[in-house]
Amino acid sequence: MAKIKAIPIYQIVLDLDQIVLDRDYYPRVHDDWVTVYKYKDAMEGGAKFPPIHVVDGGNKTFIVLDGWHRTKAVNRLKRASMECIVHHIPKKKWLATAAELNAKNSRPLTTQDRVMVASRLKGLGYDTAQVARLIQCTVNTVEKWLVSRVVEDKDGNDVAIKSATMPLVGTRQEKNAYRYDRAIANASAMRTLDEMLAMLRSGLVDVSLPAVRDKATEIHERFGALLAGKKGRKTG
Repeated sequence: MAKIKAIPIYQIVLDLDQIVLDRDYYPRVHDDWVTVYKYKDAMEGGAKFPPIHVVDGGNKTFIVLDGWHRTKAVNRLKRASMECIVHHIPKKKWLATAAELNAKNSRPLTTQDRVMVASRLKGLGYDTAQVARLIQCTVNTVEKWLVSRVVEDKDGNDVAIKSATMPLVGTRQEKNAYRYDRAIANASAMRTLDEMLAMLRSGLVDVSLPAVRDKATEIHERFGALLAGKKGRKTG
């Protein structure tokens, strides 16, 4: 992970009710309950863990940048406080710093973690080259990742997806697909339409089946409305 100027200005013991776990600044798609329980057991046995890293969130609260699982373990032990290193950095750098600290202090970020971080950093105004440096990828890789969608799974976690279709079918993610105000990338849409056209041209769609006919009818109607809408905007 590229070096970020995140200067710890002081170390302090904070009350647990001051420490906030905010997924907007957590650079992983999922946390790991097994790790939480391992940490909890180790703490109960007297193991010492390094301080967590936080930033001042205002109103006497502190946002966790690194130490998500340690914080959850301490919560389960119902302890009153934790040792923290407080960083003084602009809010725009909180997520980038969290990604750096997590990659350095615990397991590496997964590809899906990095896709999510890339999408969020782009939304914060970082350009593609900056994102590539921060998550240690090539610009071309980041550009490919940024055509992915970021949606919510059933537990409210962010999930990066490549496909424009299957991960959304029959789920509430259909409605959340525009959570980050990004339409599905042209490449994904074109690939999906190419697959559909290939099926139609090859005669692989059997509209004698009622369910298939219903779906084909809906597709026909929705495309008609979509094309009519685009034509209206151009001429209006």
